[in-house]
Amino acid sequence: VSGNVSLYNETSGQSIVPTPVVGMVGLLDDVTRHTGLAWPADVQLCLIQPSIDAVSSSVTMSSTPHAPLGASEYLAGVLGHEVGVPPPLDLAAERAVQAVVLAAIRAGLVLAAHDCSEGGLAVTLAEGCIAGGVGADLDLGDTSAPAARADVLLFHEAASRIVVACVPAALPDLHAQTAAAGVALIMLGSTGGDQFILRRGATVIAHMALAAATDAWQHGLDRALGTGRGD
Repeated sequence: VSGNVSLYNETSGQSIVPTPVVGMVGLLDDVTRHTGLAWPADVQLCLIQPSIDAVSSSVTMSSTPHAPLGASEYLAGVLGHEVGVPPPLDLAAERAVQAVVLAAIRAGLVLAAHDCSEGGLAVTLAEGCIAGGVGADLDLGDTSAPAARADVLLFHEAASRIVVACVPAALPDLHAQTAAAGVALIMLGSTGGDQFILRRGATVIAHMALAAATDAWQHGLDRALGTGRGD
């Protein structure tokens, strides 16, 4: 991985956003105990994160309309505002969440895992469905404060959140591990079918065919540039 950080590069007189890159390599003691991000079919998806109260306070609406979305991909790419700062990182909470997920993977409780980072929870869930070639019907109603707007719920980029996939029989053990660690385990729903559906209680806030989501993910750059299949 290059050590270069692009601070001054530009194209046709237009500046670019600084783009530092961090590369990391890990070592697995047992290579059979690993996970990817592709959700299997017919599994339960769960969100592991710090306690609900801590997460709720980070996404509650303030007097600044875009405050919970500061520095997010959604705010910049969809609303066109490159403003704000990322949500704060609690290193102790991050460590607790990471430790629980690693222990669950090593115990064989978790079949797939994907952190919520670029794009937020909705993008994390969609990427897992696209990678696994399977749809999902998910309820996000318990993942944030009731006052949070739908776009905040879907796209805010608060740290220390990992979505995991497990078979229903593994849920009691996963509940026990997360409770012992003092972190939250939130049931989101199950995978299956060919539709990608996100609900907030009884209200559907996103619904599309998995094929359409996959096409957008694979060919969005083509369309943006006006080249290739997406042209």
